[in-house]
Parts: sequence; structure tokens; C-alpha cells
Amino acid sequence: MATKNNRIINHNLASLQHVFVSSVWLDPIYAASAASLSLSFSNNLVNTIFIVSGFVTLTQAMRLVRLPIVQGASAAFDT
Repeated sequence: MATKNNRIINHNLASLQHVFVSSVWLDPIYAASAASLSLSFSNNLVNTIFIVSGFVTLTQAMRLVRLPIVQGASAAFDT
């Protein structure tokens, strides 16, 4: 049975998986570029997406379902 420290490490690694594997950080940049928004605004969009995704992932993993469920932005509309 895993100790509490091992579970926290596993949950943190699962939440970081989204950041390392996904390429959805390009979508807000494309959308901001198409809408003629500034580069700093598109940077803020990317930062906000990953901060909120990480917060929701940690909340679900530690408080709600207590499983390593990774939340994040979706690129499904790109197809």
C-alpha cells in the first residue's frame, strides 16, 4: 500500500503529464492571432489554461474522486 508521500508524488507526476505531452498550448496562440489580439494576451491565455488545468487536476486527485484524473484543455475542435 502506498504511503501518503508516494501518492502525492504520483498525483503530481500525473498532473505534470498533461504539460509535457500535450500540444494544446498552441491553440490559444492561434485563436488570439486570428482575432488580432496582442502577444501578451495570448501568453496570458496559455498561462491561465495551464494554471486552471493544474488546479482542477490536483483538486480532483486529492479531494474529489481521488484518482489520477488529468484535466486540461482540449484540441478536439482542431480536426
